[in-house]
Formats: sequence, C-alpha cells, structure tokens
Amino acid sequence: MEQKTDNDHLPTKLALRMFAVDAILSRGESTVRLLDCFAGSGVLWRLMRREYGKRISLVGIDKAWKSSARYLGDNRRYLRLLPLDEYNLIDLDAYGVPYEQMDIISRRHFKGTVVGTFIQCAYGGLPFAMLNELGYPRRMVERVTKLFYRGGWRKWSAYLRLLGHEEVHVYHCANKHYFLCLGKQDMAQSDSRLTGMVSRQGNGDVVHADHL
Repeated sequence: MEQKTDNDHLPTKLALRMFAVDAILSRGESTVRLLDCFAGSGVLWRLMRREYGKRISLVGIDKAWKSSARYLGDNRRYLRLLPLDEYNLIDLDAYGVPYEQMDIISRRHFKGTVVGTFIQCAYGGLPFAMLNELGYPRRMVERVTKLFYRGGWRKWSAYLRLLGHEEVHVYHCANKHYFLCLGKQDMAQSDSRLTGMVSRQGNGDVVHADHL
C-alpha cells in the first residue's frame, strides 16, 4: 500500500469525520480518543480541532517525522503493539487498500469506530490475502488476475461485512471511496444525515453517500 492520500476531497473527508465524532460524543463520551494511522501533515484533524477543540485527543503515526505524528514508522507495527482499547476512533486515510491495518484491528477485537479511504488505481491490484478470505484461492486469482481485480470496492465492502461491520457509510468519488465503520456503541447514534446525499466537489466529480 502506498503513502497517505492527498486531501483532494477535503469537505467529504471532514463530513465523515464530523459524523464519527458526533456519534461518539453523543453517547456520552467526553473525549474522542483518536489514533490517526496516516497522520501526514495533520490537515484534516487540525481543522476538526478548530470545531471540537479539546474534545479530540489525537495520537498520530507516520513514516515521516511530522508535527502531527507522535510515533514514527510503520503503522502496522504500532497497531499490533499499542493498547487499542485506549482509543474509540481509528483513522486509516491511506492511499491504496488498508487491508493489513483492518485485519490487525479486527484480530485485536477493536470495538470502536474506523474511518478510512479505499483507493484502487486503474491498474491496481487487491491483496491476495483479502481475496482468499472472500473465497478466491490465490492460484485461481493468479490465473485470471484482471478478472478478480475488478469491482474493488464491492470486494472491499464484502470484506468489511465479513469483519462484522453492520453499518458502514461511504462516499464514492470516482476511484476513491471514503468509508466509515461505526462501532457498535455508536450505531445507535447514527441517523440518515449521510444516507442518500449527493453533492459535487472539486472538478465536478459526483460524490455519493450511501450505506453498504
């Protein structure tokens, strides 16, 4: 998976994160305890903090040393080592497919909310391990690779369901898909604000928001 995506659909990303933060706070949590796994320059959450102030407590991870990162290095390593129960929100704003991160989070039984980005480039593949979990053996995939790489988002959404995410919101922006997996405690706070919304961002790309 490549490095963090640019913030080219910033209003869309902010909308999902505001929805996540509101859901967490509305169930009585005094603070959103965030683990930002692709912290980058911290633009998104710096803007969020202008709105929510000290109600957002942020810990960032990035491969490059930047002002928003507390931990330097591979986020997969930290996801395996950090006490995830200290957080109620994990941000996976990746450029690519954050399969390994979601796999680690799931295996460690994280019960909070996850917000992230799924991007499949024109010639991009999908992780063999994920396809195998969905019932496509690697030998079969290698024989007709292009066939099994089609419909990347549909396969990713099937994988999220496999992990047990019963309620997921998503904005589709061409080949970029911004998703929000609500934690079980936060699902009760969700409403129809994201469902069925259609807006236009940037260069006229249509942005759809739907449940899976």
